[in-house]
Amino acid sequence: MTIGEFLAELAAGHAPPAAGCAAAACVALGASLCAMAARLSGAQLTASVARELTAQAEQLSSEAAALIQADAEAVQQALRAGHGSVQADAAARPAVADTAAGTAMPAAAALVPVQILEAAAQVAPLAARLAADGNQNLRGDAISALLLATGAAQAAAALVQTNLPGAPATDPRLIRVAALLAETARQPPPQCE
Repeated sequence: MTIGEFLAELAAGHAPPAAGCAAAACVALGASLCAMAARLSGAQLTASVARELTAQAEQLSSEAAALIQADAEAVQQALRAGHGSVQADAAARPAVADTAAGTAMPAAAALVPVQILEAAAQVAPLAARLAADGNQNLRGDAISALLLATGAAQAAAALVQTNLPGAPATDPRLIRVAALLAETARQPPPQCE
């Protein structure tokens, strides 16, 4: 599927793809920008460090890309099981609760967004490091990667919370989400000069 086809599917008004797919795509894009910036930062970071960061970023990009499909499958599975519904005038994400059926989205639907958040939390510090220490001609790319990862982390966190209605604040998944968001927020975007 091309990016244009993905965007058309996202805008079509049916799920999937939906918000989790979009968040995972943002993480993959951010990681790919990190791979490019790292690959071209050998003079600034040393060749071996640049290779190591490139490999790390490529792995994260691959993992995040796989989460696009994983989220689509999780949403589709929840819809097939009758958990939630997609309203034509609502967001493409299935509703957490179908009031007619009285069923909530299964807790498993929160699993992929947590994984997206985990990936974003790994991309953010990598991007911040590349913005600070990498090839300064690619600083804007690294800052963009950081912003993509941070935004995706916030989106994934919102999806987890949406998919776990009524979960107590002591729920380990919500505690993990809060910790990952805090970790991601520790990577403020460097000021553009």
